[in-house]
Amino acid sequence: LQGSVNGDTAMLEGAISAQDASIGLKGNLALNDSTFDMALTIKAETVAALGALAKHPIDDKTPLNLSASVGGKPDVISIKDLKLTYGEIEADGKMDVNLTGDKPYIGATLHIPNFTSEAKSEPEAADAPAEGAPTPAPSAMDAPLPLDALNSVNANIKLTIDTLKTPSLTLTAVNATTELKDKKLSIEPLSAQLSGGAVSGSVVLDASEATPTLMLTLLSQQIGLESLMKELGGSSDVKNG
Repeated sequence: LQGSVNGDTAMLEGAISAQDASIGLKGNLALNDSTFDMALTIKAETVAALGALAKHPIDDKTPLNLSASVGGKPDVISIKDLKLTYGEIEADGKMDVNLTGDKPYIGATLHIPNFTSEAKSEPEAADAPAEGAPTPAPSAMDAPLPLDALNSVNANIKLTIDTLKTPSLTLTAVNATTELKDKKLSIEPLSAQLSGGAVSGSVVLDASEATPTLMLTLLSQQIGLESLMKELGGSSDVKNG
């Protein structure tokens, strides 16, 4: 870390690095009120290497690169000109973080040009357990939903994906606004283009009451059944509709 002081302003430049990961900062810090304006860069061969740098174990081998302009105060942070590469996924946008309330608030606008969701390979069938063998541990699908986590932060995130590819469908012009407040998660509006038509709707998960509720609303308009069936690998008998 190196820098200089001119009156109430400190000009700083520094970095911390370890094997396969580094974090760099460069910018100004006001000594009288702790406001700052910094350029932040993060480079990691794997997310696991970044976790090791922070002494927090993470089992993720995906490469990560990030650059952004970070400013504000320690408890009110503004992140602009965000450029993120996570594996094959690229994203850009901006984010605000406010830590002055009862719980953190995150506001973000993110844009992803292309997102591809790969099909997971099916595990090989296992032999039947021998008589008297211990019962296998429950899988992650058996675990309850982490509803308590919905009360840890408030957020409003606007997400745009130009092209979203799944193993069976391709969606374009995906727009979703996610709001999380007081254990209520809502995705509304939610819209996308599909097979020559449009789909829109909303998802609301409310865990504020003793019994959580989930509501899904979906509207489809002018979906081309022929192209949709081809994408799904279904019958080719459908020609229109």
